[in-house]
Amino acid sequence: CGDRVGLLATHDGHLMLFVNSQLTYLVSYCEVPWANDPPLHALIDLDGSIQALKLMDNNGVPPAEVLEFLGGLRVSEFQRFEALEDLRARESFTQAATKSLEATPLPPLPLTT
Repeated sequence: CGDRVGLLATHDGHLMLFVNSQLTYLVSYCEVPWANDPPLHALIDLDGSIQALKLMDNNGVPPAEVLEFLGGLRVSEFQRFEALEDLRARESFTQAATKSLEATPLPPLPLTT
């Protein structure tokens, strides 16, 4: 009784569920359409234990803690992306170097007795 539940779909495509201002679930990059065409609607399933429901609108502005969390998520995703790009560049370099070595025949070794 008295719990507050919040749902936030971010511009980055994340879907976040809050219970009493605490992030409970985060679905990353679930590609929730952000454009207002078609608009997003919330569906509330009321069962027998619900006594009251009050819908509140904060004009779409999440609390500062949520904005900080999203900023940290963007930074970590950017760092992960950069690390993946570095790995891909190293792999491409290694493959090119291997092909270059395979294409260049080695001179025969001199025979010694």
